[in-house]
Amino acid sequence: MLTEASSYDELYRDFRWDVPARFNMATACCDRHADGSGRLALIYVNDDGTTTRTSFDEVAEMSRRFANVLVADGLKRGDRVAVFLSQSLELPVAHLAAFRGAMISIPLFALFGEDALEFRLSNSGAKAIVTDQAGWEKLSKIRDRLPELKNIYVIGGLELNEDTKEVSVDGEPVKVTPTEYKILLLLMKNAGRVFSAEEIYEWVWQERAVNTDTIMVHVRNIREKIEINPKEPKYLKVVWGVGYKIEKQA
Repeated sequence: MLTEASSYDELYRDFRWDVPARFNMATACCDRHADGSGRLALIYVNDDGTTTRTSFDEVAEMSRRFANVLVADGLKRGDRVAVFLSQSLELPVAHLAAFRGAMISIPLFALFGEDALEFRLSNSGAKAIVTDQAGWEKLSKIRDRLPELKNIYVIGGLELNEDTKEVSVDGEPVKVTPTEYKILLLLMKNAGRVFSAEEIYEWVWQERAVNTDTIMVHVRNIREKIEINPKEPKYLKVVWGVGYKIEKQA
């Protein structure tokens, strides 16, 4: 706070920043309001006009969980975490998570092109980035030119919730059968790894595979549900002569 002074020179001479010995932006912006009362923090208006209301308690919990992910993935104090998102609930959660881990968050304008994005990520030495599918489309084209960028977190896309046993694509729920869920669970928990039809069969049914034609049928049905164009799949890929895999999103 500025104090009263008779001149600008006096004000300038006597001004001091009142910086506490320990200060965290997540505490100042969120935790002091997260008192268990459900105090409203954010109102997000969806494309269809409906609203999502999120409390400070919920924001605090989500940002703590993501902070734990960042630390578990090897990020440490002072590391740069870029946030390449449009206005959304995930935006403040990502920033607060970085603050909690004593990291430095770097806000990036969602409309940046590849050149602007590459310059800022390279110049800052960002070790991680949080983005969405639109951001990943740009980032994937410059990924090889960013050797310091080790961790990429992409929100949206194909998601599976083990607690509720629900599957969604870009936030929209997808109805799958119990068998389809088990196949997706195996492939998504091992993204990038190729599983043969026999391996999938034996993991799902817990018995020796005799006829794996059923796996092809289930994979075809899953694709119809999760892919925009099943003939050119984005998520569930076939490795001809070997098996199936869920493509890593990052």
